[in-house]
Amino acid sequence: MGRFIFLRSLISLPQGLFVSKSGQGPKTSVLIFEKGRKTDWTWFYKITNDGYTMGTNRKEQKGNQLVECLTLYHEYVKHGKQPPETKNSFCIPAEWIKTLDPRVKEKIRTETRADMEAKGQMEREKKEADLDKKIKAKKATEADKQMELKTFGQILENRIQNEIAKRIDKAYSYSFNLANYKSSLNLDLFDLPDELDFNFNKINDSNEVEKIYKSLQKNHTHPEITKIIVQTLNLGSALEADIAREYISNLDNDLITKHNELHVIKEILKSGAKYPMVSIKETCSHEKGKLPTQATPEGNFPFVVTAKDRKSAPEYQFDDKAVCIPLISSTGHGSATLKRIHYQEGKFALANLLFAAIPNNPETELYPKFLYHILDARREELFCPLMKGTANVAMKMDDAVNVRFPLPDFDLQMQIVAQIEKQKAIVEGAEKVLNNWQLLESDFVGEGVNYSNPTIDAFASVGTGSTPSREVAEYFKGENNWVLTNEVAMNEISETAEKLSDRAIQDYGLKIYPVNTILIAMYGQGKTRGQSALLKIPASITQNCGAIVIDEEKAVPKYVWFYLMSAYDKIRGQDYSGAGVPHLNLSIVKQIRVPLPDDLDAQFRIVSELEYKFQLLEGLRKMKAEAEKRIGNILADVWGVDVAEPIREEVTDEKES
Repeated sequence: MGRFIFLRSLISLPQGLFVSKSGQGPKTSVLIFEKGRKTDWTWFYKITNDGYTMGTNRKEQKGNQLVECLTLYHEYVKHGKQPPETKNSFCIPAEWIKTLDPRVKEKIRTETRADMEAKGQMEREKKEADLDKKIKAKKATEADKQMELKTFGQILENRIQNEIAKRIDKAYSYSFNLANYKSSLNLDLFDLPDELDFNFNKINDSNEVEKIYKSLQKNHTHPEITKIIVQTLNLGSALEADIAREYISNLDNDLITKHNELHVIKEILKSGAKYPMVSIKETCSHEKGKLPTQATPEGNFPFVVTAKDRKSAPEYQFDDKAVCIPLISSTGHGSATLKRIHYQEGKFALANLLFAAIPNNPETELYPKFLYHILDARREELFCPLMKGTANVAMKMDDAVNVRFPLPDFDLQMQIVAQIEKQKAIVEGAEKVLNNWQLLESDFVGEGVNYSNPTIDAFASVGTGSTPSREVAEYFKGENNWVLTNEVAMNEISETAEKLSDRAIQDYGLKIYPVNTILIAMYGQGKTRGQSALLKIPASITQNCGAIVIDEEKAVPKYVWFYLMSAYDKIRGQDYSGAGVPHLNLSIVKQIRVPLPDDLDAQFRIVSELEYKFQLLEGLRKMKAEAEKRIGNILADVWGVDVAEPIREEVTDEKES
């Protein structure tokens, strides 16, 4: 993109076109340069079919795009003319390629300044202390001190500005996939009001885009907003469309509802997302499973069923890379839910309650693992509305294959999957440690310490909570913390997923338990039942939890909590199977015995010795949560939506009968 080097064309070749004996191949693109003039636009052509299949054993196939590519180049591009735009062929203005996202610049400025000012403050304090010593020794005056500090401040500001400039310069990244610079908006799909005359011809340079972005940070009336988005931004640019999308999504819904122009703009931006939308039917072959879940005998092939774990089968139905989607609700009973979809490759059998979606072009168009991740991210939103029925809630495969999803360029799909799987490795590693490590009861027995073995009700009061009706929306619009059972997971609770109103607390007689209350999960067929947590905030709880409020003159809350964690298996084994649902109850919780040192100081010493182990676990939990959040952010960015935390309701097997 030099001043006197013209990047005339960029031709993207299929992944694996040049393949080694091992079956691996680099991504290759052809760049055509011309001397003597600067780049004002570049022609991009994406070849997905060179006339042969991909892989080590390449076979001739129909649909060779090389002929069209060469024809367009010689008839148009070679003579400085832009070819007609198609899905695989279009031109990109040079300014779009050279423009850095102003949001990235803003972040760099903020973070660089904060980082360097913190370091500068330490330097300033040291310099100030040295100057004070000189003043005391009468080697400098107060005026000298103020002058030196002023000079130091100026030098620091220059350093900050230089560092910001360096970091911004490093942040520029030029993609060989020019499709990344072009938005997928299609105005022909909308009935536009006369006042919405979008300007797709205006080419904004980097400074103009940043100026427009800054202007959007101010308060505007709706006509001003419409003017900025319609007349100054070019929504043909992926970056400018994304800036407009982010801005509109943060506007008050009441303002958008009142003004049709804003509503139309929001719908247009929403429809475009970042990438073209395609359906499962357009991109995949699909087939329903054949084998019954229960009656199929065991065998040598993986057998994909609706449950999380695979079974086995004596025969296989597929030998491919596929996404397997259940056709029935995960819970039934009139409720449409979808707990999971599956990814499976190789030879495998499929239960007749699922169907397999197999990408038509898994090496050039739709990466199978990308299909899995992008559908799994919003599986309930995409598939649950298609489910019908009362007792047996299900959807038809013919409806499910019409579900649409965003389709980035193939190379970007692989990059996205690589990022996700890196974070998944962190999640799985943390889970492995968290699921297999626990405190031991022997950790609580020390030499020379006098113990008693009282039941919990001898040194604590025990209570529970309730779940307000979800039919009353007002109940869940308040500031009172409310803990769900699945938040009780051998952890300290400093925030809750949901809050309750004062009215909910009053109507359901909920008690707000104090800080240092120990919570214990009383329901759950998975690992939930018997897990405990320590409240670091006042909170009410559901009826599926028990609350243990310690008399702190008799016992140290954290000591008791650590012991309950160590005795998890023993506590879990004391369940009561009333109404056919194994669970704990308050009577069982009250009768749990705790080896309690008579001396509170001894309890504090044991807590201090065990604290570092717990801190390691907390660090792993935070690492796991951060990795899960990154995965959510990656996929939300592809969908062009904000990351939304789901309502964490009690799962079916945790509810009281």
